Amino acid sequence: MGASALNAFGRQLVDLTLNKTRYDNWDLQWFVEGPFWRRTKMDFSRDYKQIPDYELGWMKHGKSLREILDEGQVLHKNLLEYKKTAMEKEAARVNYLVDHVANLVFRTRMLLGDKFTFDEMTQGLYDVVCPETDCAKFKEVCEELEQALPGTSSFNDRLVKFKERILVKPEYLLKVIKSTTKAWHDIAVEKMDVTGNSMPRIRVGELPTPDMV
Repeated sequence: MGASALNAFGRQLVDLTLNKTRYDNWDLQWFVEGPFWRRTKMDFSRDYKQIPDYELGWMKHGKSLREILDEGQVLHKNLLEYKKTAMEKEAARVNYLVDHVANLVFRTRMLLGDKFTFDEMTQGLYDVVCPETDCAKFKEVCEELEQALPGTSSFNDRLVKFKERILVKPEYLLKVIKSTTKAWHDIAVEKMDVTGNSMPRIRVGELPTPDMV
């Protein structure tokens, strides 16, 4: 099977993800509709907030969240079975698919109303858990920095102001992401000999606002 099987698994993941985006305002699409280095034109506007129907093809009518969950769980099980006999050179790709299908399944459970702790959420979505830390340690560090760093105000006040300066406010998130994407694209044009009109487009299900948490 090899590459053809993994291609099929990957296609299933893409299809389920595209269907999920109709229900999920968290989704941000950084989307290139063809191989990056072959593209010559853009077929859609920056203003799209959904994947265009032509990209969904026969699946344009979508699946229910329950169908996405059921198919995602089956796909995850099949990937774990495939992993048992996968060749060494396939390991990275198989692990990538296993992890991302697990993330898809977990997020779909959230959209269906399942409740989780913060640690369960970060584990399920990002495969990370914040380590347990004695908060007293941070107080000690701040006290040491208070003595080491000169200034007219307290270190804690300066720390709060620093955080405020570097925080990207919700209403500016999309602008920052677009600017970062453009900067990456410009570097790619310069260094990789790709065409200037191959700029990826970003779409979100919901524009950020100051009220988003």
